[in-house]
Amino acid sequence: MRQATLGITSTGHPNVFAGGPFIYVGSTTVPLQVVRMAEVVDGLSNTLAFSETIKGQDNDLRGFGWWNGGAHFETFLAPNTSQPDVLEDINCCKRGPYNAPCTSATTVYPTTLAARSRHPGGVQASYCDGAVKFISNNVFLDTWRGLGTTRGDETLGEF
Repeated sequence: MRQATLGITSTGHPNVFAGGPFIYVGSTTVPLQVVRMAEVVDGLSNTLAFSETIKGQDNDLRGFGWWNGGAHFETFLAPNTSQPDVLEDINCCKRGPYNAPCTSATTVYPTTLAARSRHPGGVQASYCDGAVKFISNNVFLDTWRGLGTTRGDETLGEF
């Protein structure tokens, strides 16, 4: 297994393991990162493609597909974390009882959105091979982050 390191990519985004995040769409100034299935060397059954996200309420743009990056997630934050999503523009985030916590991006906190659901205990996520599984909020964070990489060569084990 290759050594994983925590760092920041050239786009200013957290990069925990090689090939992470799977896709980055959090900025209008950074070109869309596209990964072909053949480039997913961790294996299609070991790499997440999609997860639940929560649609924002009252002008909160998270969860809207037409907003650049609004309906994506990264595995930097744990599923359904109490930590805030970090948005490029604080005006796209509205605090309220039905919205997840959020804050504005800085050089210390780059843009990141957590996988979130409105049901207890975890999120539904699909893998690149088409499988869909329920992933607990209590998943070991390194395992969760490893699922979000394409070429990290992590040993994930059972979870």
